[in-house]
Amino acid sequence: YASFAGFRDREPGVSGLPRWEDLWPCDAHVIGKDILIPAHGIYWPIMLHACGVPDEQMPKILVHGWWNMKGKKVSKSEKIEDDAVVKVIADLVDPNAIADVVGADGLRYFLLSDIATGGDSDISEERILVRYNKDLADILGNLLNRTLNMARKYLGGTLVATTHDSELHAGLREAVVALPGKALGHMKTWQIHQVLADIIDGARLANEFVDKTAPFKLAKDPANADAVASIMRHVAEAMAHFSVMLSPAMPETAARIQGQLNWVPPVGLTLGDLRWGMLPDGHVLG
Repeated sequence: YASFAGFRDREPGVSGLPRWEDLWPCDAHVIGKDILIPAHGIYWPIMLHACGVPDEQMPKILVHGWWNMKGKKVSKSEKIEDDAVVKVIADLVDPNAIADVVGADGLRYFLLSDIATGGDSDISEERILVRYNKDLADILGNLLNRTLNMARKYLGGTLVATTHDSELHAGLREAVVALPGKALGHMKTWQIHQVLADIIDGARLANEFVDKTAPFKLAKDPANADAVASIMRHVAEAMAHFSVMLSPAMPETAARIQGQLNWVPPVGLTLGDLRWGMLPDGHVLG
């Protein structure tokens, strides 16, 4: 109870403890579901009331679930006789070993995306690799690669503003600009996994947009130059938005995406600042 100890900071002979004013009020008290009652769900609120904390400053109790292995929570004191489970644990005790395969960002993405706040999820090398390949490589990475390659091939790497538009273009714009608002709504209930799922859904939609508009076919006819330019600018713009949205969970990946787009977000950029048109007319991709 570090926060509770903060009350003692001004007692004679007590030093080095956090100041209560620096810690309170807090947004949430995070605790595991197995030790919620009685200590954190009953005793802690009683302590706070005894210290004079008013009802309006009582924290929400945010209860998290468990990471399981083969559907089972493994405690430190439990004897494990299943060799397969022992191997999984041995493989996963060192996060550096996992990061050597999928990167620190890839591991962080799995941990944040695969479990819903309050629920449980299984962790295994196979599950990490499946999610990494499915979401990050096949959807997000594929979108970035095809965007850059086609923009270089058909536009010389330079984005050009045109008046060409369609329902497909409008649908992609609307989906992308809606992401920040949806993310803020999810974060009010700590649904981090849903924020990431929405970003990947947006990238999936952008890939479908490319498939349906088919710039690789349109580019065969010079008369379609405006259409091709509009398509490529839309997917590049969407990619810039996705990079900003992903940056809290995958900072290195977001920075690499922005480097390949040759785009540096404005200093102090927040989700609320995201607007369609972050990449200006004439922007040269990396």
